[in-house]
Amino acid sequence: MAKPAPAPVDPKVALQKKVNTKVVMTNEFKGGLIVGVENSDQAKIAENVGARGVVVVVANANMDKTDIAFKAAVTADTAVVRDVLSSVLVPVIGRIRLGHVIEAKVMEANYADAIDEHEGLTQAADEGIEKFSSN
Repeated sequence: MAKPAPAPVDPKVALQKKVNTKVVMTNEFKGGLIVGVENSDQAKIAENVGARGVVVVVANANMDKTDIAFKAAVTADTAVVRDVLSSVLVPVIGRIRLGHVIEAKVMEANYADAIDEHEGLTQAADEGIEKFSSN
């Protein structure tokens, strides 16, 4: 026997639920520190000292301090994001490059709690991803 078709969802209701979820997530970060981590061990340390969330950033032993802007502007490895998600209870934020919709969808598919669009030390741009669309 076939399942009945799901009831149609009002786009305005769906959008409001999405916005409410984002507001709740944002409130979790208030008054606390969000720490950039490169692996699950660093995420555990951050959680133990009271971080409200962690941002997974690129780990590369060959980078020096002059490469910090580059490191901040590179998409996080989804395998590391999944590893961090399984090791801590605080929200895990996956970093993507500004305006890269496919990277955002990949990060979302890998269950990141939030996504950080970042482009290093550049000026603000209008190229960001539409956060409040109904899709």
